[in-house]
Amino acid sequence: MCSLAASDVLVTVFSVPFTVLSNLVFMYWPFGPFLCPVISLLQLMVNLLRALTLVAMTCDRYFVITKPFSQRLTLKQAKLVIAGIWSFSFLFSLPVAIFSKIVYLPYEPGSKGLCFEVWSNESLRRVYGIVIMLIQYFIPLLLMFLTFSHIAVIVWTKRTPGEANKKRDERRGRSKKRMLQMLIIIVLNYFLSWLPFHVISIVGDVHPSIYDSMSMHVLWALAHLLSISNSATNAGIYYWRNRTYRVAFQNLWKCSQLIQGR
Repeated sequence: MCSLAASDVLVTVFSVPFTVLSNLVFMYWPFGPFLCPVISLLQLMVNLLRALTLVAMTCDRYFVITKPFSQRLTLKQAKLVIAGIWSFSFLFSLPVAIFSKIVYLPYEPGSKGLCFEVWSNESLRRVYGIVIMLIQYFIPLLLMFLTFSHIAVIVWTKRTPGEANKKRDERRGRSKKRMLQMLIIIVLNYFLSWLPFHVISIVGDVHPSIYDSMSMHVLWALAHLLSISNSATNAGIYYWRNRTYRVAFQNLWKCSQLIQGR
């Protein structure tokens, strides 16, 4: 959960302001040639990080519910998994940094330049884009759908072996259902937030001419903003569905009010 929260913060820092300013305010890349590859790398990295973290959380919940008496990951093993996810996300995003640069449009005299990926091999770029789409969207959704379907069957229809106390059984059952419901909502939120962006990307790969329209440029920017808004809506879901998160947030708010009062 901490890794997912960290990725949400990184999305807010590196994706939202740069996307809004470059695509909707200035309509060009105003941050210079150095930040073009850096921000491109970080944006893809945090998106991969969020998708893989969701998969890791799903797998953890799956093993906890399907094998309640098996040993869980130790803190050291969990840290290694998180480190592996971060390392893979960074290394897999490196080609974006390598091929991203400022491009000045020839049909716009005086163009101030846009931050684009410029690949020498167009076929390789398409393959890389498809692999990113699979890793960041379709494969995680498929894995989460399969695991949650199995978890739902276990939680709602089966009784955990060894639980003989009725009140304790009901309490644990309610806790498991609340956790499962929250994770399902998070996954649905991820699916719906990223769907328009990937639909535009798939159609654009088949018919690149759609990007010649200014309305499509705005539509792509809005779809991009919708996808990264997933980080903000996740916080609302945590507050709505997780009592511990809600109490912690309320305590933090009270502390901030006390500090301001002083």
